Amino acid sequence: MNEHLRKDEEAIKVKYCAKCKNHGRKEEMKGHKRECARRHCSCDKCQGTEKKRAKTRIQVQLRRIKLLNMEKAAKVSHEMKARRFRWAGHVARSNPSGSLNITMNNNKEKEM
Repeated sequence: MNEHLRKDEEAIKVKYCAKCKNHGRKEEMKGHKRECARRHCSCDKCQGTEKKRAKTRIQVQLRRIKLLNMEKAAKVSHEMKARRFRWAGHVARSNPSGSLNITMNNNKEKEM
């Protein structure tokens, strides 16, 4: 591939296996997971890589939980506002005579 890309072409970022990089090899990630010779390596560098991965996994889980909680809170808040609006609003009842009685919150009735 040409080193100099034109402006309209996008540069594709190639990811490399972190454990292989620890051992001086540059292996592309795509299709490499099952074939990685250092997949079960327990050297100090690879253990550090695993700790970083575990930390990142926990951060992603916490971020997802936080987003779910925020969505739930927004939904509950919206429902509470709708409920308050319904209870705070006017209640209309019709009389047998055909007129409409509107009851306000302060229990005063207006006949229309």
